[in-house]
Parts: sequence; structure tokens; C-alpha cells
Amino acid sequence: MPKKILLLLCLTLAGMQAYAQPACQEPVSPAIPSGRTSTEKEMREALEAVKAFISAGIAYRECLEKEFSGVKEQLPGQIKAVLEEAYQNSLEMDELVADTFNTQLRIFRSLND
Repeated sequence: MPKKILLLLCLTLAGMQAYAQPACQEPVSPAIPSGRTSTEKEMREALEAVKAFISAGIAYRECLEKEFSGVKEQLPGQIKAVLEEAYQNSLEMDELVADTFNTQLRIFRSLND
């Protein structure tokens, strides 16, 4: 009997995971170089990586909206909360990455102008 319960629990969690992680893939934040030690080339590369990350974040959120439009209201409360949290975390991560890069860019410029 305990094996059946464990199997049922695993299947339930796997099903919840499918809702929590749809075909939409959350982007991985880029490494932000230090403005104190980076070269101009490294800062330019980081800028491009940040731009790509933010674009991927927009695409991720659009994917979430598309993937769950029409069914979101039918989902259990916990799954809706996970989706809303994923969306909000993505927005916050975009802002954090951009702010971090801008801070390092200001430091770089102050030392190299």
C-alpha cells in the first residue's frame, strides 16, 4: 500500500510540474562583469548579453500568457499562484539584471573616461 501512495504522489507532483514548467523556458541571467576590472570589449559583450536576456524574458512571459490563456481560470489555485509567481519573478529578474549592469557600466565609465 505505501508504494501505491508514493507512486500516486509522484505522479501528482509530476503533473503539477508540467503546469509549472510549460514549453516556455525561462532564460538564464547573464554574468555581469565588474566595472572596475572589465575591458571595454567585455562591457560591450555584457550589454549584448543583457539585451538578449531581456528579449528572452519578454518572450518567456509572452509564452506563459499564450500557453495558459483560456485555461488559467480553470487551474487549481496553487498552480495559478505558481504561474503568477513565475511571471512576476521574470519581470523582477529583468529589472535586477538591467540595474546591475547599469551600475557596473557607470563604474566602468567613471574609471575610463
